[in-house]
Amino acid sequence: MKVFYTIPRTNLVRLLGDVCIISVSWAAGSFLLVYPDIHLMRYFFDLPAMGMAVGVYIIFLYIFQVYRILWQYARYKDYLRFLYASLAASLFLYISMAMPGYDFPIAQHALVCILAAVCTVNARLFFREGREKTDATHYGISPRILIAGAGEAGRLIVSEFYRRKLGSRVVAFIDDDKKKIGTVITGIRVLGPLDGIGDVMEKYDINEIIMAMPSVAGERVQSITALAKTINPEISIKTLPPITRLFDNLPLIPDLEESSLAGILDREEYEIDLPSIEGAFSGKTVLVTGAGGSIGSELCKQVLKFRITKLVALGRGEHSMYMLIKSLEEYADFFENKPQISFRIADVRDLSMLDKIFKEEKPDIVFHAAAHKHVPLMECNEAEALINNVCGSDNVLHCSLEHAVERFVLVSTDKAVKPVNIMGASKRIAELLTDRYGRESSLKTAAVRFGNVLGSRGSVIPLFIEQIRKGGPVTVTHEEVTRYFMSIPEAALLVIHAAALCKGGETFVLDMGRPYRISDLAKKLIAMQGFEPGRDIPIEYTGLRPGEKLYEELSYSQEDLIKTDNEKIHVLKHENGAVDSELLTAFLDQCRGIEHDSLVPLLKLDPFDLRKRIKEIVPEYSFDKAEKLLRSCNRLVK
Repeated sequence: MKVFYTIPRTNLVRLLGDVCIISVSWAAGSFLLVYPDIHLMRYFFDLPAMGMAVGVYIIFLYIFQVYRILWQYARYKDYLRFLYASLAASLFLYISMAMPGYDFPIAQHALVCILAAVCTVNARLFFREGREKTDATHYGISPRILIAGAGEAGRLIVSEFYRRKLGSRVVAFIDDDKKKIGTVITGIRVLGPLDGIGDVMEKYDINEIIMAMPSVAGERVQSITALAKTINPEISIKTLPPITRLFDNLPLIPDLEESSLAGILDREEYEIDLPSIEGAFSGKTVLVTGAGGSIGSELCKQVLKFRITKLVALGRGEHSMYMLIKSLEEYADFFENKPQISFRIADVRDLSMLDKIFKEEKPDIVFHAAAHKHVPLMECNEAEALINNVCGSDNVLHCSLEHAVERFVLVSTDKAVKPVNIMGASKRIAELLTDRYGRESSLKTAAVRFGNVLGSRGSVIPLFIEQIRKGGPVTVTHEEVTRYFMSIPEAALLVIHAAALCKGGETFVLDMGRPYRISDLAKKLIAMQGFEPGRDIPIEYTGLRPGEKLYEELSYSQEDLIKTDNEKIHVLKHENGAVDSELLTAFLDQCRGIEHDSLVPLLKLDPFDLRKRIKEIVPEYSFDKAEKLLRSCNRLVK
């Protein structure tokens, strides 16, 4: 243990305060030892001995590095340091004074030890609480938080608020456990059952609710949310997703998400093999492309939990990367061993820039999440989709091979299965490229295929929420259209687990659960906001957009799903899944605009001929005739 360090100037005041507290503790210990025979105190109150005790206690507080602790972020083990330091000092004093000339009983040492530990800790807690209230007043902070759920999760959230100097924001708990009602947990009172949330909101002027009940059924969470929204439609409601229960030693507050997203799916809890993931990622440099996007940013956030040495977040959009910097730096502050984070602006289509970044950053594991994903837009911008999704993937794969990356993981989509749109076809070609690199080179590759994620940019859920807030109508393309959904944190964590399982050449498929009708999700969201679907907020059906189909699939008929160690992750057993390497190389040349005697660059092909060229690479791809395609794209801009 490193002992020698410099005490910050701000801690000198605390040191002087400790001198006073320990001196008073010594005197108080002497007083309590002889009480009520106070006249005997002169035999036990010895100024030289008290000076020696003060010096010894300060030295041991110094040895145990108490003056390094930032008390606004203090944890349980930090408080234990005071106890250990006091015990060690008391033992040292007892041994030192057990010599001729000194006659201090062990009871006095025990009293001084207890008083010194309790008083020094409480002094810090007192000043920290005072500072929290001062900061809240100074900065005009006035959130009043109600925590629904007085279990372990709720207690940990309150503790984290205290560590961040925000403890004064939490007003109360509510919980259905009758034994807890009326009790005080970490200084916060449990006021009543969940059904009484309305009375608590009105009485205590609550403007934010945290649903700290990760194991409670989704329907119960939705009913409480709807009740709160009925009373105050503008109230902020956040919930704790089930995956946070997997990480016992990590903070909970950064994982809180809007209840309108978290409570909409009836997802079962699942397990992941944390030791194997940590074994695969610990000490590694991880690069994430498309880091500013929904999945890319969540991958960045989740990999920080596995003791990586460095994260390289690579993205193209300046604004999205700026927002990522803000969120990741705040999130990383919760970790004791904060990994290094590098933010790089680059386009995956720029091979020379990618090569420069790979050379400088030396990644061990690459997650390729950069892609154009908006189906209707890509349907009318075919060349751009192919250049970005296909050539960009090939560039990242090439750099991964050239710079000895250990594992490359492509983030794919269910739309790559029997694709009917350009986006899905381009991702299928990216899967074929990933498979080719895995078969023909030393690079370990894998693709992870899953459906829609809740809350991603461009998805229907944020659109529905915005439409509901405006009073409607909520627009749905078709009454029978269904999609697979999972939360963004769940998807990212399963992708990371799939990467840990990667041995090379696999296509992983995530278990998306049951498909949901989009119209049913719209009705559920309206109800969760405290409105009645169809009466308060109308629903309009607008018709399928270009490239959309009623149902999505996650695997081909000629592929079998093989179970892995994780019941939520399957591997596809390929049959005739590969494509001719020369055909794929020629297609890449076409995407890049390279002239061939027998090939015309894709940019020079009309939309219909371009699709016929794609079908040569992806035979299962189907598309509309030229006339219908033109009408669809004209409709998109109306």
